[in-house]
Amino acid sequence: MPGFVMTTAAVLTCLHQGPVTITPSGPPRVLMDGVPVVGAADQMMVACPKNICANVVWGNLSTRVLADGQPIVLQAVPPAGSPVTADGVCVPPVPPASPPALVDSMIPRAIAT
Repeated sequence: MPGFVMTTAAVLTCLHQGPVTITPSGPPRVLMDGVPVVGAADQMMVACPKNICANVVWGNLSTRVLADGQPIVLQAVPPAGSPVTADGVCVPPVPPASPPALVDSMIPRAIAT
């Protein structure tokens, strides 16, 4: 599914307002506006204040665009007037999975598929 290319500058939180930290899997070689794009192998760790969310697993990955040989993380374009909810799911230390993470802010620069 097409979507906005996510960079490490995106601000993500879990539903409990815990910030999500995006850690690149290696030295970033693909930049957008000087900021690394987020790849499928990058880690998204959550500092959940309720200790319910541990990391984020992203569901929308590119099929045609690769960065360092791996798919990039995409944020689906929401319908006009709709809030932006993430295509990622917060995963707790112990299953079942909790509701999706939220994208607080993201600068839409490029769309990929």
